[in-house]
Amino acid sequence: MDVIKFDSSYPIKQVNQFIVYFRAIIISLGGLFFGYNNGCFNPTQEHISNLNKWYSSFDIALYTGLVTCFLPFGCLFGSLLSNFLLKITQSNLRVCLALTDIIGLLGTTIQIIDPNLGNLILGRFLNGVAGGFNTSIVPIYLINFTPVIMRGKTGTFVQSFASLGLFIGLSLGAIQPRYSKVPKGESKEEFIQSEIDNMDSFHLNLAWRITIGLPLLLCFIRLISLIFIFKEETPIQMVKHNHLRTLRRYLEKCYDKERAGLRFKEIVSYANQQVEEADKLSEGDEIDVNVPIQFSDQANNDQQKNKNNEYLISMQNHTQQNQDNKYQVQNDTSNHEHLDIKQPKGEKEKFEINLASSGGSNHSEEVIDNQKLDNSKKQNKLPQIYKSQRRRKMLGVVLQMTTQLSGLNALMFFSSSIFKANSDNPDTVQLYLYIQGFSIFFFTFISIFFIENFGRKKLILGSTFLTLIGLLGIAVFALVNVFVVSFVFIIFFLFGFGIGLGAVVWPFCTELVNKEDLPICSAARWLCALLIGICFRFLVLAIGISGTFFLFFGFTLLAFIYFLKEMKETKGMTIEQVDQLYG
Repeated sequence: MDVIKFDSSYPIKQVNQFIVYFRAIIISLGGLFFGYNNGCFNPTQEHISNLNKWYSSFDIALYTGLVTCFLPFGCLFGSLLSNFLLKITQSNLRVCLALTDIIGLLGTTIQIIDPNLGNLILGRFLNGVAGGFNTSIVPIYLINFTPVIMRGKTGTFVQSFASLGLFIGLSLGAIQPRYSKVPKGESKEEFIQSEIDNMDSFHLNLAWRITIGLPLLLCFIRLISLIFIFKEETPIQMVKHNHLRTLRRYLEKCYDKERAGLRFKEIVSYANQQVEEADKLSEGDEIDVNVPIQFSDQANNDQQKNKNNEYLISMQNHTQQNQDNKYQVQNDTSNHEHLDIKQPKGEKEKFEINLASSGGSNHSEEVIDNQKLDNSKKQNKLPQIYKSQRRRKMLGVVLQMTTQLSGLNALMFFSSSIFKANSDNPDTVQLYLYIQGFSIFFFTFISIFFIENFGRKKLILGSTFLTLIGLLGIAVFALVNVFVVSFVFIIFFLFGFGIGLGAVVWPFCTELVNKEDLPICSAARWLCALLIGICFRFLVLAIGISGTFFLFFGFTLLAFIYFLKEMKETKGMTIEQVDQLYG
């Protein structure tokens, strides 16, 4: 997408914050969607496992792991397809998000029809595809429709809403059926079947469907909003499609009259520049400034050249009044028989001369020399540009990987089983889930108030350091089997994660990497989430909770060292300025 970033020093009072926040909240329901799907299977997995008769530890680890991992697998697939979706819709973000909501409606409906393994896998995969589209496209939408001065705050909405979704999903565990521990000496299959037979209809059939089916409401709300309320193209597209009145009306909703007028001029100017550059690229046959223009058949050219010289002389009076007037000169390289001086745009082989100079031919050669010099500079900068892009993309990928391999989704996917293994009281387990869900939401939400004051780099580095302390505490006290203290460190971990790695990574990556690299970063995130979904339960069976969190600690420590070396502040910078930082 084409994104303009201009000076953000104008006062916030010139922006209609309600309009901006309202749009950002509705669009960020995509974050709520994938966050909720991350957490909603967690409190329902025991009941669904029992309905499917997954009784042994191996069966539970295998089948719940499969159901869990197909969500991030779908997210990975959706992230990788995001650029293709943008291409086939001609970067129409509204259409992209509407299609995303339709996929989400379909995936959620399939899951709640029946709790069998096939339905759960297919439904969660489709919801994952929708989640991958959301994580790639929603940040692009927000940055296109948010004033620069507010982009830091609205950029945190994706993760803040995802955390809210986790909290709601975990909290709905309160309506799930409670299973007692199987008494020693009794058959597990017979005991569980007896509990199912004595269960009322709501807990048996409705509770899990309500919990898993809530995303239907989220998709429906945003889809209706996109159809009837947020019908605009991006500002750049409004100019390219000549919808200038629509653009002006949109800007007057978002800004006061003075700022709206200035913003209108900025966008139109920028869009026209982009169109001209696109035209040049599409022509593909620009003049090669490394080859001097040659004039052959001089005898046959004299008459035409004289006419051209007379035209140049006639223009001298005009150019003395305005030294900046330029006309385009086309060299007909097919026969080199004449030199046409033309004003219209759109010719394939062209360059510019300033008619203020009297020596037309000599000046043309001077212009060509200057163009050759400029072209040489650009060629010399190419390796630097590629190096910067590679460094920024690598940092974005590692950042997104760290959000998963630090262990957050291990807790979001499987915390109910972890808590139940350490408590015989179902009410205590649910209390732990409440505290966990609220903590990740609250700590992510408060980052909105920090991001503009502290910037991106300090928050992410501080967050990663606090996350390391939390992981170490979880692992050590799990090793000595003191779960209460380990749970305290889980909350500390969620605090450290939420204020930086949770909320700031999305706006930071949007500012850091090129638009075509954002889906790659998102895909790296979901690939790691997929690995967590598949491997976590088996890691716990093999090396225990303590050993598993020591692994998370080791990866996060390596990432922290890398961040110290590579991370730079991007607050308030354009992508060009960020590119220079990493050049």
